[in-house]
Amino acid sequence: MLWRPYGAGWITTVSLFNKQIWDTGGEQHLRNQWRNERSLFQVALRCLIEQGAVGDYPRVDKSLLSDEEQELEVQYGHKRIYAVGHGAAADWQLENDQVKLIWCDFLTSVEVPRVTVDGVPGFDDVLRLSSWTRFTRDEANDRVLLGQLEHFVKTYGAWIADRRVEANSRSPDELPPANRIVGRMETAYSRMLCGLELLQRDDLARKAFRTANRAMLMQMMQADSNREKVPGADSYRWRPFQLAFLLTVLESAINEHDAFRDLVDLVWFPTGGGKTEAYLGLIAFLIVWRRLRFSTSGGGTTVLMRYTLRLLTAQQYLRATRLICALELIRREDAALGSEPISIGIWVGAASTPNTFAKAFEAVKRARGGHQDALKGLVLDACPWCGTPFSADRSFAASERRFDFFCRNDTCEFGGEHAERLPCNLVDNRSPPPSTSRPAAASAEVRCPAWWSPTTTVTRHAASPITRISGRTTSRSTASLSQPASPPSPFRREIVPSMQRW
Repeated sequence: MLWRPYGAGWITTVSLFNKQIWDTGGEQHLRNQWRNERSLFQVALRCLIEQGAVGDYPRVDKSLLSDEEQELEVQYGHKRIYAVGHGAAADWQLENDQVKLIWCDFLTSVEVPRVTVDGVPGFDDVLRLSSWTRFTRDEANDRVLLGQLEHFVKTYGAWIADRRVEANSRSPDELPPANRIVGRMETAYSRMLCGLELLQRDDLARKAFRTANRAMLMQMMQADSNREKVPGADSYRWRPFQLAFLLTVLESAINEHDAFRDLVDLVWFPTGGGKTEAYLGLIAFLIVWRRLRFSTSGGGTTVLMRYTLRLLTAQQYLRATRLICALELIRREDAALGSEPISIGIWVGAASTPNTFAKAFEAVKRARGGHQDALKGLVLDACPWCGTPFSADRSFAASERRFDFFCRNDTCEFGGEHAERLPCNLVDNRSPPPSTSRPAAASAEVRCPAWWSPTTTVTRHAASPITRISGRTTSRSTASLSQPASPPSPFRREIVPSMQRW
């Protein structure tokens, strides 16, 4: 035990040393046995405070901390620290605001308070998805809705102004990190205002925003319908941070020259808080806007979504297919969105999915022969829109030249015996069948999906159905290369938190 004077008290360091000695000679297995027998596992130290009081542990001089550590000190400086661990963590127990017990812990646990996602009072209309599905259809309604949206944004701005006042009241050593935190909030606020101004001035952006909201509402209602839930359309709402995020990134998503175009934005929110819906809304907006803005070349791949884990990629693919189905249904009734289907593709390598039509065909043949496990590599086991389970005999159009999913549910908007294929792609290599050395004729008709989720090596990525030509993303099919290409649209999966608090 080590005692060091500090201020009006002492800093006490309690250490445990294992001073046992064992023979280092002899055979290896005996040395290992002696070492294990004399080692201490799951060591715990506990200090019971019977007299006196434990004060705050001295904090590190802020000038020695990194910028991030300084900001954490500002945000969590009100949290009192009574002990620190060396090679372990320290924890303590309070009674009447006095420390009664301190212990070390090698595997600490803490219950993180739940972050609320409740709506902001007074903004029901602006957060309701159904409100935005009527956007641009009535000028008076648009003025009211945009006015409410402006109030929503400026309410956030007023909250930031209060934080600026609070930051200015900080001590001199806390003022720089406090200013950095508030500065990022003010940047997010200015970007939200840019998104608002975009919707106020740009007809295409307004229509794309309306269509994106409609697609999001359709897929949410369809998901509940599949679970036999039938809430009204007005019950579906954006969470405030989701709508704030959309406004933050709208301008940089479609403007190549925007100052924040190359910024990696991050959405940092607990599991189940709605991060996926936030970026799904942006994806829907971007897909629609490109098709409206570039009538002949706005199709093709708009979004690249890459994950480090194949399982995570498959999970996100299943969540995204319903949105793509909703967008495709809207496209079929709106000629302005072009004739090219809106689709999604997942290509994660041969260990998880078939890389060729021939391999997909082989999986279907095995399933038709009674080996149902062969279909696991096809990712989808049911219609992503209506949820009807796939049948090996009826749900796949497979050969050595093609592979498509079909829904045979007559009540499904994608279903029936004469239905079109589902807008879902699985095979990433349009290689010719073994019987010929020439490319399959059907490969020239394959179109790139609007949303592509790859988990591939560099060489597989280079051989994918899209390629970079003069800095622009185009399809490798002959038809697409003959058209003028639209500007690249690098969709960013990460998002800056728009609702940052102290």
